[in-house]
Amino acid sequence: MKLSSLQITQKNKTLKEYWIIILVLTFLYAIVCVPISIATQTNAVVMDSVFPLIWETLMQVLNYVFYWISFAYLMYFIFSFGLGECKDFFVAYGLTVFLRYGLNQFVTSYLYGFPSIDEFVSNSLGEMIFFIVMDIVQMMIALWIAYLVARFGIQLKQFMPFKRLFDFGNPIVKTAFKLAWIPAVIMLAQRFVYDLGFVKEVSGSGSAFLGFLGILVFYLADLLCVLIGHFVILLFLNKFFMRDEKARILAESEKDAK
Repeated sequence: MKLSSLQITQKNKTLKEYWIIILVLTFLYAIVCVPISIATQTNAVVMDSVFPLIWETLMQVLNYVFYWISFAYLMYFIFSFGLGECKDFFVAYGLTVFLRYGLNQFVTSYLYGFPSIDEFVSNSLGEMIFFIVMDIVQMMIALWIAYLVARFGIQLKQFMPFKRLFDFGNPIVKTAFKLAWIPAVIMLAQRFVYDLGFVKEVSGSGSAFLGFLGILVFYLADLLCVLIGHFVILLFLNKFFMRDEKARILAESEKDAK
């Protein structure tokens, strides 16, 4: 669809906002979180304490925030301007995905020592490619879910602001809930694969109960993140709606004044 001058302004403003937020998250993770994580894992004073686990959990939450915010902006673009106007957003997301893993690898290599090309290819490249592909796959799944709703002409302004957090009769709310599940399902799958080996290792030992309890806590935390992510996505969408409505009313009042 052809966008009005106001819509073009809103689209460009929102894209710039997305760039700023997502780059701040990327650099915060790489420059602050990664070095502290490495320090906690190598420092004899704290490595056996609970702090490394707490810090790793905070890093995982930051990863979730990256996806939640990206999905919120995806929904805004597709439900406000249509799929054809999402190209710039996808470019921003794609470049940031490459940047975040490249920057994480650079910081890690700087702290541990830069590997040779052969060492990098054999030890790190495959893992980087895997996580980059997984991030792209998550966005493609989110796009597919959102497009299945948007293709019927559903627009953000028709169903916002939302009345109830779990009003699944509202297609925007329902879509946000589905998108909030995507990173959680990926994380649950990764945990399950890892925990299969862990269960075999501790099964029958004295620490088995505590181990299983820890596993259960992490699974419950991932499920809790679905609810938090749902709220965060809707919070951003509500913010976008209120901002655009304010801009629309202001533009109409200025037009009437002329």
